[in-house]
Amino acid sequence: MRDRSHIALALGTALLLALPAAYAGAVPPGAAIGATALPEAKWVKHRVIPGERISEICDRYGVRSHQLIKWNKLDPKRPRIRAGQQLRVHTRSSASDRERVRYVVQRGDSWARIAKKHDVDSGKLRKHWNRKKERGLRAGDTVVVWVEREMAASSAATAGVTTDGAAPAPSAPTPAPPRVAVPGGSLSVGSPSRGRLIGGARMPDNPALYTLRKPESSYGSTHAMTQLQDAIATFRQRSGFDRELVIGDMSRRRGGRFRPHRSHRSGRDVDIRLPLAAGIAKGTVPTQMSQVDWDAAWGLIRALINTGQVDYIFLSRSRQKALRRAATRAGTSEAELERLIQFPTRNRTAVVRHSRGHVKHLHVRFKCGSTEARCRD
Repeated sequence: MRDRSHIALALGTALLLALPAAYAGAVPPGAAIGATALPEAKWVKHRVIPGERISEICDRYGVRSHQLIKWNKLDPKRPRIRAGQQLRVHTRSSASDRERVRYVVQRGDSWARIAKKHDVDSGKLRKHWNRKKERGLRAGDTVVVWVEREMAASSAATAGVTTDGAAPAPSAPTPAPPRVAVPGGSLSVGSPSRGRLIGGARMPDNPALYTLRKPESSYGSTHAMTQLQDAIATFRQRSGFDRELVIGDMSRRRGGRFRPHRSHRSGRDVDIRLPLAAGIAKGTVPTQMSQVDWDAAWGLIRALINTGQVDYIFLSRSRQKALRRAATRAGTSEAELERLIQFPTRNRTAVVRHSRGHVKHLHVRFKCGSTEARCRD
């Protein structure tokens, strides 16, 4: 029995040692980009940046939280760290301190777009590094970004970034995403809850802009499909959002009843999954609010509204508070907020309004096209 115990212990130890290699492809949120393993462990000093957590520091250096707490004599029950604090870490990682750089906001920038440019978390960028800019961004503003030291020099050469007060170079506009021709002659007849499609056509495939979750139920009116594709292309170009955007149910080929939906019958209703936050695995259905990139969600909604062809958008009231905060960060005025988002009132004329069950996706209702004489709102 003793021999078997020794064998089991040896196997368990081998498995534990193999774990880092098995997960080598996964980059934790606080891990240093491009960090490599050193031949032997050494003591390093880590300077805590605003908003940083102990778990992120441990991921960055490949150490355990209890070790970090012990090395720095932190309270084991309530370990606390503060920005600017130096911590001792015994690690084999080549990670180094990050550097504080200043970025000058360019026209069309959003928090999400700036975060993407520097490969940082948009929540930390906005809430911890630039708290005074909650009113929204304006071209010419300066924001603080903490980047990997090896990236700081290259970042300084990109648009809007400086570490020494030098004037930044102007940014190059994001190229327009490709559009695909939408089939003509697909007409909406009747109302969304009692109508149908004549000459029903399917939303064209365009992986650069979106993914069709169910092609067999992705039929719509030519007018609605054109407005949808244009809005998504505009959103991507303005925001720089490059993660997957999933289109769910639209209508069946001939329209008509489409269970479990009460509408989706005339080719003017579109379900769009809420855009995922950075670091969330592709294909995840966002059941939790923290899984959603709310800045991107607002950018998409704004692009849809700006077409002038959206009647309204359904989103659960439980999600509208986060959306309103994102709209505020984007500089939306109070008057516009009241007109566009129902929360916190019960305004039934708002564009974004409550409908039970719409927690993971937006339900967009497009208006009748100018050539759809038999279409009814």
